[in-house]
Amino acid sequence: MTNGTNSKLLDVLVDIEEDERIKRIPVAVFIGILTIVGILGNFNILVIFSRNSKHHSTYHVLVSALAMSDLVVCITHLPVEIIMVMKPISFDFDLVCRLVMMNSYVWGCWTVFLIVLIAIERYRRICYPFKDQVSCAHARKLCVILFVLAAINAAPMGYISGTHTFPLSNITNGFECFVNDSLQDSYFPVTYFIILLIEVVLIGIAIFCLYIPVRSRIIKSNIIRKQMTNRNVFKNALKGSIVY
Repeated sequence: MTNGTNSKLLDVLVDIEEDERIKRIPVAVFIGILTIVGILGNFNILVIFSRNSKHHSTYHVLVSALAMSDLVVCITHLPVEIIMVMKPISFDFDLVCRLVMMNSYVWGCWTVFLIVLIAIERYRRICYPFKDQVSCAHARKLCVILFVLAAINAAPMGYISGTHTFPLSNITNGFECFVNDSLQDSYFPVTYFIILLIEVVLIGIAIFCLYIPVRSRIIKSNIIRKQMTNRNVFKNALKGSIVY
């Protein structure tokens, strides 16, 4: 009797997941397209920037690091994300979940830190062009330091994430990759996510504040360039009229 009940229950779970899987096919296809485009695009950037390495600038170094970060995410995280989408109630792989989530957070944090570093580099180069700038060697060192900070920042995800059990009915449960069951009543995950949210807000404000003077300086430069162009056109026209 028990075997018959378990068999029927398994059939019900299979039917439920099959229905959910069909609904999520467009999402999986979209993630697959992002994966292919991301791999090809970032690989192309790395190939282009790897040429003429003697003439690399700080911008080349930072954008190459950014492309490498995105490429790793496309290769290591997005394929697993497709599997998670297609197994909405039966993804019971605790170790895989922990590794994938921590890996994605490490590279995601590093990407954000690199964007901030690029904003700082652009600010110094455009607003203070005659002061000491970040060299390629310093940029590479900063990329390594930021990666270590990103790893430290994302390390708690290896502890927080895991198999999350949720009820499907009174007699069975489903499984997904989320906050692991041992921390469901803990304040640690909430506290960690709040800290991440505060970091994101502060980083967004910092980037906004850095690019405001950059935008103003570019607008002023364009105005001056137009004025100089107009003056040259006027002088040439005046010379032409005098010769005539």
